[in-house]
Order: sequence, then C-alpha cells, then structure tokens
Amino acid sequence: GLYMLTGVLLLTSALVAASDPKPKLQLTARLRTAGALLIQGLPVMLMLFVLFPRVPGPLWELPSDARSGISGLDDSMSPGSINRLIRSNEVAFRVRFEGSAPARGQLYWRGPVLWHYDGRAWRGGAVQVPAQPSAGSDPVVQDIILEPHNRLWLFALDVPQAPASGARLTHDGQMLARAPVEERVRYRVTSALASEARGPLNPAVRAAALQLPAGLNPRSRALAGELRANARDDAELVRRALQLFRDQPFVYTLEPPRLGRDAMDEFLFETRRGFCEHYASAFVYILRAAGVPARVVTGY
Repeated sequence: GLYMLTGVLLLTSALVAASDPKPKLQLTARLRTAGALLIQGLPVMLMLFVLFPRVPGPLWELPSDARSGISGLDDSMSPGSINRLIRSNEVAFRVRFEGSAPARGQLYWRGPVLWHYDGRAWRGGAVQVPAQPSAGSDPVVQDIILEPHNRLWLFALDVPQAPASGARLTHDGQMLARAPVEERVRYRVTSALASEARGPLNPAVRAAALQLPAGLNPRSRALAGELRANARDDAELVRRALQLFRDQPFVYTLEPPRLGRDAMDEFLFETRRGFCEHYASAFVYILRAAGVPARVVTGY
C-alpha cells in the first residue's frame, strides 16, 4: 500500500509539472501540490469504495468465458460443460468445535443435494427421509461463521440432527436459511457423524433416486449391467464401481475436455479426465443404472 501510494504521489507530481506552462515549481512544491490533490480526492475515493460494485477479477475478463468456471458450490452440476476450472481461494466458512475436532476423514459439510439428471445437468427437487442418528453416535457441536454466498445453504457436518436457529431442515438433509445469505452469519448446529437410514425407502423416493433419461449413455448402462451381474449384493457392486476408478487410467484435472451428448460414456470410456463433478456424476449414474438408489450430495 505504501509503495502504491508513493507511486501515485510521484505520478501526480509529474502531472503537476507537465501542466505548468512555465515550469518554475521545485520538486518539494510539486510534491506538496500533489499531496493536497490526493487529500482532496480522498472523500471521493471513499465514496466510490463503498458504492461502486466490486467484481471478482479484472474488468477486462468480463464477461467471463462461458466454458470456464470457478470452484465452489451451485444448485446444479453439469459435468462436461466446463473445460477449465479455476481454483478459488476465498473462505467459504469458519468452524470452531465444542471439544476436540473429529478425524479429518469425517469432516464433510453437507450442502445442496442433487437428484434429477436430464442428460446434461444434475439438479435438486426430490424429497428424502433424513438419516437418523445411530445408537451410540457422539454428537458434534459446531459454531460456524458462514461467508455470504447469496443462496439459502447453511453447512453442517453430515448429518445435522436439527436445524440451526432460524433455519429449516429439508427431507433430504439440507439445512436452509429463511432468506439468501447476503452477509456473514454465525450459527450453532449439532451433527451425528455415525448415522444410518432406518426402514425401507419410500417408493417415490426410490423412483427419484433411480431416475435416468432414456436413450443416453448405452455403454455406461452396459457397464452397470455387467457390474450388477458379477456382484453378490449392492455393497459389493459399490466396491466394484469404486475400484473401476482406481484400476483404470483416470486422471484428475481442472482442464478436462468438453463432453457431448453421451457425456457419461465419453468420460468413462474415452476421455477419462475430469474433476470432482465428473467422478461423482459417473459414479451415481452407474449405481442408478445398476438399480441402486443414489444421488449427489455436494459439500466441502
């Protein structure tokens, strides 16, 4: 800041000298004049700082490339539509635990839940019976300071036992504020890390968790059928699907190729390059095609 201020002061003094038809002012006099001009401009600067909208990135990058994106969460997910993902270093939220923090492998803060897939994008809209805490699970209390994101999502470790004050808990385990989060908010929530779904799925929920568009991704469907035929039960099928990503030459990259009409087929059998949404989408697609109810749970 001091370096920039010095540069602005010297540039302004140069302008003072250039505007003087008969250069008679000494350097100290030009600096005093430049300093007075900067002090006079200070109120205007403060007014613009408060009132002028600040956009992420330089102005010459607007509008941003429609084929690029910034890492973060949204209420939809379109694997294959972005060929460049830029990492965001902005803080999403801060957490303080009451007592010791859970193990790192248990730190997953639940966000939007995506159910419906139309062949291009995953979106929310279905209902789900929330998972109930299992017997003996220790509750984890979190004090969370959430940065504004202009959406309704409030994050909690999976799964929240009850909504935070002033929020509501949906049937599929999302915690939502009453109004978009437009300023920093603080809330306390209790989660049960060890949880299990009790009882059979509601038929409408099962149908929503098995929905797939017809006529797309025939190779992915054939792969799911093969996994189904070779698995003794659903748990083994899930393990085989995960092992597929470990054994085959898949690559994690923030600059994957774009995908076409049969996006899952192209990713699983041709490009095998992508980031988190590619892998989550392909995994859920395989499970659904194999008859296992599944959906995408986003989060941090």
